[in-house]
Amino acid sequence: MLLAANKPDLFLLKTYDDKKSVVGWMMSEKFDGIRGFWNGKQLLTRGGQQIIAPDWFVENYPPFAIDGELWTKRADFEEISSIVRRKNPDERWHKITHQIFEVPNQDGGLLDRLKVLRNYLKNQANTPIKIIKQYPIAHQNQVKKFLRDIVHKDGEGVVVRNPATAYQTGRLSSALKVKKYLDTECVIEKILPGKGKYVGKMGSLLCKTKGGAMVKIGSGFTDVQRKNPPAIGTSVTFKYYGLTKKGKFKYPVFLRIRTQRDLCINRYDWQNPIFAQLVISLNLVLAGLRLGLKNLQVSEKWVSDDYSYLYKGLSINILKLQALFLTKKINMDNTQQARQNSIDSQIRPWGGLNYIANNALRDIPREVFVPEAYKNLAFADIEIPLNKQAKMFSPKIEGRLLNALNIKSHETVLEIGTGSGYLTAVVAKLCKSITSVEIDEALSNGAKEKLNELNINNAQLTAGDASQGWQSNDFFDVVIVGSAVPEITGRYFHLLNVGGRIFVVEGKGNAMTAKLITRISEHEWETEALFETHLSTMQGLEAIKSFEF
Repeated sequence: MLLAANKPDLFLLKTYDDKKSVVGWMMSEKFDGIRGFWNGKQLLTRGGQQIIAPDWFVENYPPFAIDGELWTKRADFEEISSIVRRKNPDERWHKITHQIFEVPNQDGGLLDRLKVLRNYLKNQANTPIKIIKQYPIAHQNQVKKFLRDIVHKDGEGVVVRNPATAYQTGRLSSALKVKKYLDTECVIEKILPGKGKYVGKMGSLLCKTKGGAMVKIGSGFTDVQRKNPPAIGTSVTFKYYGLTKKGKFKYPVFLRIRTQRDLCINRYDWQNPIFAQLVISLNLVLAGLRLGLKNLQVSEKWVSDDYSYLYKGLSINILKLQALFLTKKINMDNTQQARQNSIDSQIRPWGGLNYIANNALRDIPREVFVPEAYKNLAFADIEIPLNKQAKMFSPKIEGRLLNALNIKSHETVLEIGTGSGYLTAVVAKLCKSITSVEIDEALSNGAKEKLNELNINNAQLTAGDASQGWQSNDFFDVVIVGSAVPEITGRYFHLLNVGGRIFVVEGKGNAMTAKLITRISEHEWETEALFETHLSTMQGLEAIKSFEF
């Protein structure tokens, strides 16, 4: 049972940002229970309500304060709440443990404070008090792996803390919560009116998932969306934090409306020559419009009768979508502004860039690396041909690659496939040094000349065939594979430092996925699927067996 008492002054968690380094910190599981603060005499909730626990439960509690979660097991919050809030405590309290993450008002850092409790417990045979295990963070990617393991076991999340910080109260930058939400799609069945401050606006959406489950989504909307809600029948994406025992979505929050692009992209036949011709033609039209050739038109003659639906649907949708992503007008006399416009309209919609990466993309003149025949398409969101097989990444792919790798100034990089040298130049601005290998000697020499002209001195360019691997006495923090591979193999893995990352696109035909592979220990690897895409297959590549960890 809960009785009114004085609200304790406790520490609270801020939200973890993976851009913030937490190497050297400690991490632990975040338990989904009821906050239980023992002030030396009473057991209190975070809000200051007294928890009426059985006498036997607290009889061996210490004379000093401890803070933690009253907990039974993972995914059992409803049962925990029922036990703790019951007016008359019952035998179910035997299932409760008190998982301790802090010993307030003690000297020293986190581990020193926890040691005070550990020493006290040595003389207490029967107690529900358990000290939450703390794990040192040797490299940033440990947090992601730990979170994945916890979530896989139906846990709530992870807490990371700076162990050197003295005890403090309030919301702390030295104590962060890492929670993994899930997301799924549903179709709007009903728009429910708002109440209170939302009178006259949408209050929530009643939706149905593909599996037939109903969910009411009432948060995550902007004021504009509440005034002009999406129509009934619209597909939307929402996030949630697991399921209740009754199978209901926990804390559903609106994320986004699923666009026609989301719904149709997997049906695009990128290997069909007619479709490819349509896409190329549309991009040429867009380039013409950008250059002021207003009389250019999309012709239905470009598409055969069998593929007329491509003209009717895709020509309109692609035109609209790319019009949003492309610079409205590119003035080749103001290329720096054009570069920034390209970043803002093509790259940022797919994820935020940090300040340094933004500046590198803005400052390196992309148009210098584009072949003369394609200069006017320098900022179009397409792959630009370099020779019969090699192509420049589209700006969108370049941006998403940089987002995923988050390259630091102290890191070394290996690039497989120099290509035009543009991405080499951008990455060189971000890292300590980059080694880039290109199978086409002419491309390698051309890229080397351009980098020399830009006074980029931390890039080493080499002509050679790295399709089957690369011999080097050096280890790297980042490996960028610049073309698609049919399957991920271990040909570059031995060159990677622990904590290092590989960006690679894997797959065949129109089924390709960009992946981030992280080496989390000498013999452990973590693979994350980033997005679906399509690239040219690596030149010189021969099928070899998959990599075995």
